[in-house]
Amino acid sequence: MLVDDDAVSHLFEVGAGLDSAVIGEREIAGQVRRSLTEAQEAGTVSANLTKLFETATRTAKDVGARTALGARGRSIVSVALDIAGDIRGGSDAFYPGANALLIGTGAYAGTTLAQLAERGVQDISVFSGSGRAEAFLAERAVHLAARGGSARHLQMHELAPPW
Repeated sequence: MLVDDDAVSHLFEVGAGLDSAVIGEREIAGQVRRSLTEAQEAGTVSANLTKLFETATRTAKDVGARTALGARGRSIVSVALDIAGDIRGGSDAFYPGANALLIGTGAYAGTTLAQLAERGVQDISVFSGSGRAEAFLAERAVHLAARGGSARHLQMHELAPPW
C-alpha cells in the first residue's frame, strides 16, 4: 500500500500512462477520471482529493499533448490486436476476413470493439454473461457504423452447441 507522497506520485504516473503495461496508454487516464466521478457521486471524496485527481487528470492530458507518448495512440488493446494479427500472418491480411467474438462489456470492451472495426473485421459478435451485450452494442452502434463496422449480441445458447 502506498501512502502520502508515494501515493500521489503513483497516481500521476499511472494516470499519465508512465506506469503501464504499454507506456503512454490512455485507457488508464479514463479510468482515473471515472473513479473520481464515481467517488463524487457516492459522496466519498474530499475537496482535497478531488483537486488532486483533477490535477492528475490535467497533467495526464498535458503529457499526452506535449510528448511523443500521446502521438503513439497505443493501448493494451491495440498492442494485443497487433500481436494477434502478426501471429496470423499480418494484420492487413488477417483482420478483414476475420470473425471476432468479444466476451464481456467491461472497461476495455468498447476500445476493443472500435479497434476491431477499424481493422476491417466485418463479423463481430459480443457476449456478456451479465446480459449487457445488447445495450452495450446499442450505445455504440453509431460510433461503430462510422468506422465501417457492425456487431451482433449473442445469447449463451449461441456460444456452443448443446451437449
